[in-house]
Amino acid sequence: MSSAGKSRSTGDPILVVRDIVKRYPNGNQFIDVLKGISMTVRYGEMAAIMGPSGSGKTTLLQILGLFLRPTRGTYLLAGDDVLKLDRNAQASVRGQRLGFVLQGCDLLEKTSVYENLEYPLIYTRFSPNKRRERIHLALERVGMTHRINHDANKLSGGERQRVAIARALVNLPEVILADEPTGQLDHKNSHIIMEYFAEVVGKGDTAMIMVTHDAEIARHCQTIYHIEDGVLKG
Repeated sequence: MSSAGKSRSTGDPILVVRDIVKRYPNGNQFIDVLKGISMTVRYGEMAAIMGPSGSGKTTLLQILGLFLRPTRGTYLLAGDDVLKLDRNAQASVRGQRLGFVLQGCDLLEKTSVYENLEYPLIYTRFSPNKRRERIHLALERVGMTHRINHDANKLSGGERQRVAIARALVNLPEVILADEPTGQLDHKNSHIIMEYFAEVVGKGDTAMIMVTHDAEIARHCQTIYHIEDGVLKG
């Protein structure tokens, strides 16, 4: 399944999950990490998920990123029931329709900044010139064009985080999934990056779901969810 050819319109639902449960065996019993999570995120919307450690927010983000299967529930991405796809099809969805900003940056070592951003575009039909254009635009938005040929492993922590954000956006994803995206940035750069996210998402053809502990950063989002003991509240 693919959303190719489907129109994107601000306010329309892009991500819908219903009654998501994640259960793990614990001896003769089970532990429900997520207890019937339901949420709807729309094009042009930034949503924050806040909660204490162990509340289930990272598990939810892993399910939304198709890294982890829920025990039960429904997950629609632009109307496509992505939980019914096989692993290869889900990997395609991850690469072409989702963008990720992880807390640990997770850049490819021994490669340049350019190569890190090119990687998500390798399996697209973009020409090398189009890929270069996308990469330059993404780096320009996070103020990192001057590092385009720099070794990724020689960047500072803040620079690595900005490159990771640019990489998440380079393929113009339908949904950006972020885990503490400003965790390694200072106050000034944190707000610059959140303003950039707001600019990108505000165009109405993508959405963002962000896990954060920072209430000030969460206020950049239109919707703030709180999760505790596996229960999500708007």
